[in-house]
Amino acid sequence: MAESTHDHLFKLLIIGDSGVGKSSILLRFCDDEFNEKQASTIGVDFKTKFLQVRGKKLKLALWDTAGQERFRTLTSSYYRGAQGIILCYDCTQRSSFEHVKFWQDEVRKYSTNQDAILMLVSNKVDLADQQVTRTEGEEFAFANSMMFIETSAKTRHKKNIRFMLARRTLVSAMATVLAFLTKPPAICPRVFPAVRRFGGKSAETAPAVFLVRHGESTWNLAAKRLDLWTMFRQVDHALTTEGVEQASRLRSSTLTARRNGDLDAEQFLSPQSLVFASPLSRAVATSIVALGLERKITLLPDARELAYPWCGPDSIGAATGSDIAERALQDLSKVDSAYCQPPMAEAAAKMIDASAATGIWWSRFRESKGQMQQRLQNLLSRLRPADSPSPASVLVCHSLLIQRLFKDFASPRMEVDMPELLSQLRARKLQNCGVVKVLLDDNRLISGAQLMFGTKLV
Repeated sequence: MAESTHDHLFKLLIIGDSGVGKSSILLRFCDDEFNEKQASTIGVDFKTKFLQVRGKKLKLALWDTAGQERFRTLTSSYYRGAQGIILCYDCTQRSSFEHVKFWQDEVRKYSTNQDAILMLVSNKVDLADQQVTRTEGEEFAFANSMMFIETSAKTRHKKNIRFMLARRTLVSAMATVLAFLTKPPAICPRVFPAVRRFGGKSAETAPAVFLVRHGESTWNLAAKRLDLWTMFRQVDHALTTEGVEQASRLRSSTLTARRNGDLDAEQFLSPQSLVFASPLSRAVATSIVALGLERKITLLPDARELAYPWCGPDSIGAATGSDIAERALQDLSKVDSAYCQPPMAEAAAKMIDASAATGIWWSRFRESKGQMQQRLQNLLSRLRPADSPSPASVLVCHSLLIQRLFKDFASPRMEVDMPELLSQLRARKLQNCGVVKVLLDDNRLISGAQLMFGTKLV
């Protein structure tokens, strides 16, 4: 029997209006060429590409479909079985972007693979007369659970379209299958795999983001005891005595680690690192105790606990503006009277920036999934500002929010390189005052993660 030429076969479909450059994208991907006189596809064109991924030979069946009206009946059958579908538009032709909704409906109608990965591609970004902005493309993609890139088949925008499509789109589409091919070694909390950021620095040199879960709150304690009265009779729950002690232990352990030369602790405590917190009292109090008031703490309403799929008392605030820090100190003073002394109040007033939370920053109604995802997208943008010189960002926030970040914003590369850790981070919670360090790629997706300072998942 003849030896097989591949270990796995994957089907990828590229769709969109006629003339948006679908065939040119595939020509660049398969042959690294560009044809100025590329003819429009008639019906369906078929290409194959072989890739070597982690020692496995992958055969990609690439289906290039015609965008003309007269061929839509013919091409509908080719949606079946596709693991990945790329929806293309020409950023210089607004009508092609507005027509993406039609193609999305076609996918829903004809695709037989409910797990197929969708990617929105803005082509021809090398041209000056653009009619569709990057922001419009990103917003549409996020609202419809798609990935998104800008590219140019002609100029190889992003420097290597082959790498972008092969390692991001295709690996994303087949991540579930690839995961079982590569059983990673036992999770080492100190080592990242060789994760790369697209078109930028290596992930190892990228600014880190430390996500910190707040200390134990009265809500957490009541939930353990099934004390519904305590859980639901108030909002904006305070830290318990144990929660304050947890935050104090985190500060002590990170200071000790820094003295011992731990580079992660150095980043975590660096005066140059940015510090953010949810405006909810338990997060602000945790920030004060665990991080101190030597650095400015910026309160971000987008970092509040999720009100999805339901809105509970633990996601509702009770103070605005400068009253937020005052409320947190009052709660802390019930555990330690030092927190009600004038020097502490003066430091908090000076170092806690509540300018983004001067109005009603919470909602008493549940968020839609789209609203929740948009909020988290905005949050990730704040945590990794463009061209920031800061070595790291630290965010004190909430367990469900952290879970959702890994559910909705993990990169395809993390899906492949860290499937076990990613699965745990999606299903379980960080312990109170637990810390996870994440790296964000240029698309502000999580490309790697590691548990820090002895953190466990519960």
